[in-house]
Amino acid sequence: MIVLYTAILFPLLVVCLIFITSYKLFVKKAVPNNYYTPLDYITGQTSEECHKEKE
Repeated sequence: MIVLYTAILFPLLVVCLIFITSYKLFVKKAVPNNYYTPLDYITGQTSEECHKEKE
């Protein structure tokens, strides 16, 4: 029974996330922030360890 609920709930959550993101991008015309995170340095996305936030 719990597998059935999980099988129904997971796709609904994914669809909700896509809907929320689409709403923010197309209706509000807001682009997500792409500030530096420490994970960028750990995963090798940047060569500098510390960055200042750009405004």
